[in-house]
Amino acid sequence: MKTLISAFLLCDGYKTCHPQMYPRMSKLLSNFTCRNDKYYRVECTQFYTGKQVFVGIQGALKEIDETFDVFFKTSKRKMLKELSTFLKEYKGGVSDKDLEFFSALHDVGYLPIEVRALEEGSLVKIGVPLFTVESTDENLSPIVNTLETAFSALIWKSIYTATLSKEFHDISLYYLSLTDKDNTGFVWVQNHDFSMRGLSGVEDAARTGFAYLSSSLGSDTLPAIHYANQYYPSLTGEKVFPTAVSVNATEHSISCSNIGYLMHKFSLNESQAEKLFLDLLLDKFPSGILSYVSDTYDYFHFISEILNSLKDKIIRRGNKEGLNKLVVRPDSGDPFKIICGDKTAPDGSPEYKGSVEILWEIFGGSINSQGYKVLHPAIGLIYGDSITRTLSERVLLELKEKGFASSNIVFGVGSYSINYTTRDVFGMAFKATNMQIEDKEISLQKRPKTDLGKKSAKGLPLVYKEGENFYLKEGATRQEFEGEGNELKVIYRDGKFIRQTDLDEIRLRISNS
Repeated sequence: MKTLISAFLLCDGYKTCHPQMYPRMSKLLSNFTCRNDKYYRVECTQFYTGKQVFVGIQGALKEIDETFDVFFKTSKRKMLKELSTFLKEYKGGVSDKDLEFFSALHDVGYLPIEVRALEEGSLVKIGVPLFTVESTDENLSPIVNTLETAFSALIWKSIYTATLSKEFHDISLYYLSLTDKDNTGFVWVQNHDFSMRGLSGVEDAARTGFAYLSSSLGSDTLPAIHYANQYYPSLTGEKVFPTAVSVNATEHSISCSNIGYLMHKFSLNESQAEKLFLDLLLDKFPSGILSYVSDTYDYFHFISEILNSLKDKIIRRGNKEGLNKLVVRPDSGDPFKIICGDKTAPDGSPEYKGSVEILWEIFGGSINSQGYKVLHPAIGLIYGDSITRTLSERVLLELKEKGFASSNIVFGVGSYSINYTTRDVFGMAFKATNMQIEDKEISLQKRPKTDLGKKSAKGLPLVYKEGENFYLKEGATRQEFEGEGNELKVIYRDGKFIRQTDLDEIRLRISNS
C-alpha cells in the first residue's frame, strides 16, 4: 500500500507552523483514546459489550514508516525545495523557520518516536488509552502531534470495523449455540465482507477489510488480504487460519447477458432462458460452492419453480464427495421478508413462506441434535443487501422461532454497515498529556468547561489489567509508565519495530476475550 504523498503532507495544514509554537521540551507524549460510544449505541445490539476492539496500530505505523522512508531517502535539497514551493503557494509565503523542523528531521534519518500500545485484538472499554506516541529527540518533540492526523486517519476506522465485526460474530455465535451447537465453526464464514465497492478507495478497503477479518474469514475484499500479508505477516511462517475465503459466484451482469443471449439464440422466454443458463452453469461448475444471484428478474418464481425443476441435478451435485453447494443469493427487497417470509402476503404463497421455508420444502434436509431444521447440504442461502447488526439478529431470531437453525443463512455485510460511520462513533482522539522539560515531568490535560466529555487523560498513562478489563491510572511516574506493569508495551522506537503481531494472534486474542 505504498503512498505517493510526501511525508510533510501527513498532517493538517495548520500544523506546518506548530514546531515554531511549542515551548522547548525534552519530550512530548500523546495518547489515542476512545472517549465515548454514544453514536455506536444508536445501532448496536445486546451483544455489544461496551468495549472496542483495538486493531490497526501496526499497519498504521508501517504505512507511516513507508512514507517517511521515501522522505529520508530523498535528497535534503530536493525535499526542502518541494516543501518551500508548496508552502509558498499554500500560505502565501515561506520562511526559514517553516523549513527548519523538516530539515532537522531529515538530518536524523528516522522517525524519532517511541510507540507503546496494548496488544492488537484487545477489548478495551471507553476512556482507556490504546496507544501512546512519545518523542525521543529533544530537538524534535513536535513530531508527536505533527503525526496526530496520520495516526488518527489510519486507525480510527479499523477500530470501528473490528468492533462491528466482533458484534456480528457474537450475534451469529449465540444463535448457532442455540440452534446448531455442533456447527459453531460456521460463525467464521456467516458474515461475509461485501463492502469494497462502497468504501473510499482501494487503500480504505484494504485497511477496513483487514480489520473486519479480525472476527471473520469470509471476504471478497481482495486488498485486505494483501494488507494482512504485507503488514501482518505470520510470525511463525505458517498460518493457523487462511487470511480470507470466498466462493465462485455470479452477478447480475452475468445473468443478464447469458439469459439475454439464450433468449435471443433459441427464442426462449425469460424463465426458460434462466433455467437453461443455471443448468449449463451447474455443468460448468460441477463441484464446490457456487453462489447464484437469483433476483435479476422474478426471484420467487426462480426459487419456487426454476430451482424445483432442477432439484435432482442440484442434489446429485451436492451428494458428490466434498462441499458442493448451490447458494441462492437474493439481492433486493426487504431482507427480513425475503429470508423469513412476509405475513402480509397471501397465505401459502412463496412470498408468505420466505426463502428458507421454500428451500426446505423443495430440498428437505435434516433435524439436528437440538431439534432444528438444517437444509440439505446441496443448497444454501446468502443475503447481502443493507445487512445491519440489528437486522441479522432479527432474522436469526425469526428463523429460530420457525424451527430453522441459524446456519441456514449467510449474510453479506457491505458498506451500509461498514462505511456508515465517522471518527466520532467512539469519540476517538489523539491528545498531548505529558511533556518533559529537562528532567521534570509536566502533566498536560485538555479540559473544556463547555464539554467535559472531551476531557483528556492527564500525565503519563499507566494501563493495567484486572480480570478481563483494562484500567487507567493517570499521572503515573516515569518508572511506572516504563515498567513491566504497564500494558502499553513498546512496539516501535526510532524507526525500528520492537514487537509485532499477526492476524492469527489477533483473531485468537479476540476469540478468547
